[in-house]
Amino acid sequence: MNGNEPDKDIHSKVSLFGFYSALVFTVAVIFSGITATAAWKMPSVISGIITVPVFAVLMACIHDYARTERKFFSRLGMLFTVGYAVLISFNYFMQLTLVRQNLYIVPFDMSDPRSIFFVIEVLGYGFMGLATFFAAWVFNSGKLENAVR
Repeated sequence: MNGNEPDKDIHSKVSLFGFYSALVFTVAVIFSGITATAAWKMPSVISGIITVPVFAVLMACIHDYARTERKFFSRLGMLFTVGYAVLISFNYFMQLTLVRQNLYIVPFDMSDPRSIFFVIEVLGYGFMGLATFFAAWVFNSGKLENAVR
């Protein structure tokens, strides 16, 4: 194979990568939810940080999977993923640095609904919801795709 020939197996590799990123993302979200409910802040924040790049990879795999006529929806999903990634990464990094060191704990603690970081959290996960909403439109044929959608 020369350098100009496309890898014929790339779609199966991307699909496998997408499957494993979806699996890791699901486990991280479940773990994050359990630790947040149990008020274990640091494990929850760390698992939240892990979800950011894993979700971005998952959305990139969905974009690659999308048929040409459906790429518009996956592109919208990727755009909202960028918003999610920036906001949530910033928020959780600040939780690990400033808030963890008890600097500005009251106005910046994301567990307080009056905090700016609570608002950033809600906006970030709102973008994630929009990303998955638009990505769902990629899947529209067959029983498996309907189940994924």
